[in-house]
Amino acid sequence: AKDVDYLNLKDYQIVNHYAKNSIITTKIGLCQSLKNLVWFNSVNVDMFFPKCFNLVESRDIEEFHEEFKIIKAESILKQFLLNGKRVDETTEMKLMIALYICQRKTKDI
Repeated sequence: AKDVDYLNLKDYQIVNHYAKNSIITTKIGLCQSLKNLVWFNSVNVDMFFPKCFNLVESRDIEEFHEEFKIIKAESILKQFLLNGKRVDETTEMKLMIALYICQRKTKDI
């Protein structure tokens, strides 16, 4: 850190600081580090950490849009199953679109 005068530290002084710690101390840094984890170990980050996106990166923006659509589609289907109300034309269209999005996701898996 810029506020630590490393050259004038006394023998008894200890500083808890890691160079370039923004890799793990910022949301974007942590997100990128977790995504790069696959290069060091075959681990599925989504199994132990919530999905995260760097919305400065165009690839992550696209992934965010896809994830949002899937979550919204799942939500629409779950609400229909829980409520089981009468289906009008608009609701039927929403359900069909939601079902299509979820089916498309399962084909990608």
